[in-house]
Amino acid sequence: MPFEFDITVEIDRIQEQLSKLIEKVASSAWNVPPDREKLHPPVDVWETENALMMQIELPDIDSSTLKVYIHGGVLHVEGVKVSSYSAENNTLFHAFERRFGKFDVDIGIPCPVQIKRIAASFQDGIVEIIIPKIEERRKERCLVVVKIG
Repeated sequence: MPFEFDITVEIDRIQEQLSKLIEKVASSAWNVPPDREKLHPPVDVWETENALMMQIELPDIDSSTLKVYIHGGVLHVEGVKVSSYSAENNTLFHAFERRFGKFDVDIGIPCPVQIKRIAASFQDGIVEIIIPKIEERRKERCLVVVKIG
């Protein structure tokens, strides 16, 4: 017996899923205050023969909120991007693509590095971090794991 396919059943199923998705987005995303969502900045991580290199894109951030440290073999970068919008009641955003609030980025460091020689700089909205590898291990490649949360 050949398999029968009823296109109307599939269209009804897709329409139901789409309605649920639209309802979820409409009920939660339109009026989220700017400081309630967590910021997830873009991160680039690469290595050279001599160092692990990282860049985190953070435009319009106050550098005094940045913290860069290593603990337990993980590089932590934390900070806050403050909204320039007032906290008036009854504010309704019609479009809101820029993100504000706290952020943290955790980058696992799986190979021996010179922790005391970490260098971090912040210029033009980019945090750049350089961690030199231990000299006798410089030819080895590392596997870097990034967690943005």
